[in-house]
Amino acid sequence: MSRTDARAVYDLDEAIARSKRYQAAGADMVFIEAPRNLDELTKIHEAFPNTPLMANMIEGGKTPLTDTAKLRDLGFRIVVYPTAMTYARAFADEQLVETLIQTGSTKSYEDRMITFDKFNHFVGLDQVNAREAQYDAKHMAAELATLKA
Repeated sequence: MSRTDARAVYDLDEAIARSKRYQAAGADMVFIEAPRNLDELTKIHEAFPNTPLMANMIEGGKTPLTDTAKLRDLGFRIVVYPTAMTYARAFADEQLVETLIQTGSTKSYEDRMITFDKFNHFVGLDQVNAREAQYDAKHMAAELATLKA
């Protein structure tokens, strides 16, 4: 896969030209960072009609947030949202801290939190505990005894 940031430094034509050179050198997918609008996304598709493309959707970034169906229609086969979860978590963290500062408790925020049990399931705590149990002192002592025999 090729990647170029030439759009930000030069222009879209230069980014496309560089991507064509990458493709000639063997790249089988193209990623042009930061197209500015739907017309530019369309031009990228037109320049690479039979090449899988990648789009980078960053909230507040240079490329307008475009739904995946539209991007798929334009030949974009990989669409990434690299900051979405971070921004959502930071927003929630900020609200939680504000609530804690204002009220002295997180009680009024609980309806916007995952429950203790759901969190443990989400992070796979049962599997971690099961794996840990395989290596506790009792099991390891029995294992070592078989090796000494």
